[in-house]
Amino acid sequence: MKIESLCETVLFLNLTGRISARRLCAVGCGPYTSCMKKACLVIVFLWLTVGLGCASSVSPADDPYGGVPEDFSLDLAILAGSDVPDVPEAHLRPSRYVLFPDGAYHYGTETVVKLGQPPSYRVETRNLPGFTRTLSRQHMAQLWSNMQQWGFTDPAVADDMINFNRVSPPDERRVYLLALTGNDKRWVFTRSYHFDEPPDPGFINLVRDLADLAWASEYLPDEVLMKPKRYDFGPDPYARYRNP
Repeated sequence: MKIESLCETVLFLNLTGRISARRLCAVGCGPYTSCMKKACLVIVFLWLTVGLGCASSVSPADDPYGGVPEDFSLDLAILAGSDVPDVPEAHLRPSRYVLFPDGAYHYGTETVVKLGQPPSYRVETRNLPGFTRTLSRQHMAQLWSNMQQWGFTDPAVADDMINFNRVSPPDERRVYLLALTGNDKRWVFTRSYHFDEPPDPGFINLVRDLADLAWASEYLPDEVLMKPKRYDFGPDPYARYRNP
């Protein structure tokens, strides 16, 4: 039997798994010879080729997170004009959310408190907000899936590119600036609303999702609101030195 025909037999039987390598060599060349040595090398090569090929050919349907682009990132800023009233709702208050492809998640808002007045919120678009947490691949996959439903993942329906740092909101309006990257593309969405108008449902859902992931929602879960457990270690041994 020629080596070429032997190779074909090895490949077929290796995939089906119905014959061992030793028996296959015996079928090809009989006693141990130089031909048999070559056949064994062919067997090892084909075994590695088929095994590695099967291991690397993973269907996207088998990977629940395979639909998320490797370069998926997000930058969302909510700006408010000087005459916009301050409200605590996450989807209305000035804030900024930045998500990097590796899952690094940043959130920031500046709370300004004045005596006798409710707190007000401001946001800075020129500087990266503080680091909050690292999102898992599952979090990012769920966020991308939700954004697909809300119409944010298609660059064909996006708005014209602008420089977010040059945007100044009108006095009585809120401005939403959303920049996205994915599949080697970058696109933006910009929206402006009078403070009496509700934002689009897609923006409301997106901001509330991002706020929940940043633990910045006005409706915090019970596990976050749990009172800290304090331990009593007895009286202060230095108290007598503070009150002579």
